Amino acid sequence: MYGYFLTYLAAPGIFDSAHVLEVISGLPEAVKYSAKVILAAPFAFHTFNGIRHLGWDVGKCMSRAFQKFHAVN
Repeated sequence: MYGYFLTYLAAPGIFDSAHVLEVISGLPEAVKYSAKVILAAPFAFHTFNGIRHLGWDVGKCMSRAFQKFHAVN
């Protein structure tokens, strides 16, 4: 992201949004999907782990032995 912004500041005529969209639309579908997965995976990972930790905070998704140990501490 920072690289794009710095390049845009250096040469705004070359890196305008229309040109960037033209370059991206010319990429193969496999490259586009791979980029989407690479960008979305960390957000999905942290979202699902956040939900899991919320379940732990409520006391769900724990074994009975761990619940007793957690209550003592």
